[in-house]
Amino acid sequence: MATERPSAARMRRTVTAGRRKGFATPLREAVLGNEDLLALIFSEFRAEDDRRNIYAHTLVQSALTCRAFTNPALDVLWERLSSPLALFALLPPIHISNREMRVARPFVPGDWDRFLFYAKRVRKLSVNGIPSAHRASDLTTISPCVFSAINKAPYRPRPLMTSLRSLHFECRSLVTQQRPDIENLFLWLSPPLLDLSLRLSPERVPEEDLTYVILTAVAAQSPDIRKIRWFSSVRMSSLDPCKSLRSLTTLILHPLLQPEWTSKSDNDYDHIVVLDHLSRCSSLEALTITTERYAWVEEEPTPLKWERILRVIKHSTSSNHIKSIRFPNLQYFNTCGDPVWLMQALAQLAPTLASLHTLNLQMHFGHNVRARFNGLNFWKALSKRLAVCSDLRHLLIRDPHHHVKKLVCEESLSVDLADLLEPLSRSRTSLVEVTIGAPLGIGWGGKGIYNLAAYFPELQSLCLPEGTTMSRSEMLNRR
Repeated sequence: MATERPSAARMRRTVTAGRRKGFATPLREAVLGNEDLLALIFSEFRAEDDRRNIYAHTLVQSALTCRAFTNPALDVLWERLSSPLALFALLPPIHISNREMRVARPFVPGDWDRFLFYAKRVRKLSVNGIPSAHRASDLTTISPCVFSAINKAPYRPRPLMTSLRSLHFECRSLVTQQRPDIENLFLWLSPPLLDLSLRLSPERVPEEDLTYVILTAVAAQSPDIRKIRWFSSVRMSSLDPCKSLRSLTTLILHPLLQPEWTSKSDNDYDHIVVLDHLSRCSSLEALTITTERYAWVEEEPTPLKWERILRVIKHSTSSNHIKSIRFPNLQYFNTCGDPVWLMQALAQLAPTLASLHTLNLQMHFGHNVRARFNGLNFWKALSKRLAVCSDLRHLLIRDPHHHVKKLVCEESLSVDLADLLEPLSRSRTSLVEVTIGAPLGIGWGGKGIYNLAAYFPELQSLCLPEGTTMSRSEMLNRR
């Protein structure tokens, strides 16, 4: 005899009776006891838009309603913080007076218990050293003495954040950056940290070489970090601590200072220090380097200086004069800056170019193009470097500041697009997309576009400076 299936009304009555008697029904026990399921449910309350405040209220109510909801709800609620303000407010010695957070008394051991209960849930944190008046969250500011007191507290847990994965630290002071401001950064470094975004004041270069100090601390306290985004002036020679970051896969440097020369001799070949200090970062998969805007283009060059610079480009076409560097896992390389720096970088990356999938070349040619490349076929030298990119899928070439106009382009800065990339086609690369931005003296008239499609059978898109994007069928029709 088949067993009769209970009706929905009967099941509700059973659940209600169980609640009244304090019994846990099997279904309720299965849900409340499954931490993974609860974490998945509450993860739907993550939001970055205007719904964040609404969801935050829901998460607080959920944490207070049921003991089983407390941890998964609080994990989502505290997962991302736009300021350390909420964390510092948990410390008993810290009081808020006149919209400013200050330290009222010394720290004792029990002051950290409540802080640690919530700090262990934070995965992503932003620390802004200079508050903005138009942001409501910045109406209450944190006095510098708070950071100093926490940093010197005798009972401070180390590390302070045991689960932090991503940190954005910003210090935009208009005065010269001071070491105490940077030491605030060291509070948040911890072994679990994987992503660091650092934005220091771009208005001036710090008198002290803080780049080396910061990277040394990162290597010591967060050795497994995978991504660093550095938005501040930096010298390549200060990147030496990166050699200890064996897990680093993504590095973004913007901007660099004027490239450095290893020798001042006017007779011998002068080597520009470009990638030497990153040579041991064997795990790098994506590298973006931007040189200081107008580092070399606004000053009037002396004949001797340009003779040295042109010699660098000429030597960069020969591997005998270049210290080659190989990044075995590098697939994305984006560089923006002086073409002299760019040519040197490509020369050093010669053993790596064959494995690149994406290559973005953004060049600041400057106004005095004639003086810079007189007697040197720049595109011929670049074409020789591109010829070895046998696995390239995406290529971008442009001048972001539109300095090179057709009126000033000589033979050394004029080239047909198909002729520029024809050596690359011999490597049988699977090029899918080509983007040419702003006038660079690169032409595509006549059968140039058709020849380009013929050279690369898998080319699907060609983006031109006028904003025109051509499909493969349109390219083949340009006979």
